Amino acid sequence: MLDSHIVLLTRYNYKGLTLFQILSNIRKTFNSSIDYHSILNICTRMIDKGILQKTKNKNGVIVYKLYNIYRDGQQDNS
Repeated sequence: MLDSHIVLLTRYNYKGLTLFQILSNIRKTFNSSIDYHSILNICTRMIDKGILQKTKNKNGVIVYKLYNIYRDGQQDNS
C-alpha cells in the first residue's frame, strides 16, 4: 500500500522528492507515525526493483524519482 502511494507521489514530480517530503506526505495521508527507517526500507526496495531512482538534484540533495518507464512514456530531461 505504501509502495503505490510513493509511486503516486513521484509520478509527476520530475524534480524528485526527498525522503522527508515522502515521509511527511505519507504521515499526512495515513495519519500515522511511520518512521524514516520504514520509508527508507520501502524506497530502497523500490530502487532494487527498478521502480525508483535515487539521485541528487542540482543542489546536491538526495531525491527519489519515479523511473522513466513508469511515467507513461514521458522522458525526464532534467
